Amino acid sequence: MPTHAHSHGWSPVTVLALLALVAAAAYLDWRLWTSPIDVTAEAETALHARSEQAPSQPDFAPPPFTDFRDTLLRPLFNATRRPYIAKKTQLPKEKAAAPEPQITLDQLHLMGVVSRLDGKRILVRSPGAPQGAWHGEGASAEGWTVLEIKSDSAIIQLRGERHEITLYQALRE
Repeated sequence: MPTHAHSHGWSPVTVLALLALVAAAAYLDWRLWTSPIDVTAEAETALHARSEQAPSQPDFAPPPFTDFRDTLLRPLFNATRRPYIAKKTQLPKEKAAAPEPQITLDQLHLMGVVSRLDGKRILVRSPGAPQGAWHGEGASAEGWTVLEIKSDSAIIQLRGERHEITLYQALRE
């Protein structure tokens, strides 16, 4: 019966070498985990780059919680919470005559056009709406009726006269 000169087990030297390798890896891992990381150079670079990009812009300040009063009064996880359902109001059957607009065509500025699945809308700035107001086709904007909305302009009408207002009107004049 043949005998094997080598046994199938690990030699003591191999076992000691593996244990030493595991101990060294554990020690290195512990040193990396517990040593502080100096990020001052990266932080100074990031701060310097940020100050160069937007020197005049203030840091973002979140709005106060008082702006969310209605939301905070209706907790999300409440057994009595129900979806808000708007009350239907009856529109008067007679349409009141639209007041004569005091806004001239030169005072209307087309600021934006949005095309969505539910239709196109335009953002119009005027003395009555200095921040701008959104209007769809058929809506009234300061007495002017929006007839058609194109990709960069809108056709509006007042007393039967049609006019076109365009984006970037000041640049085209």
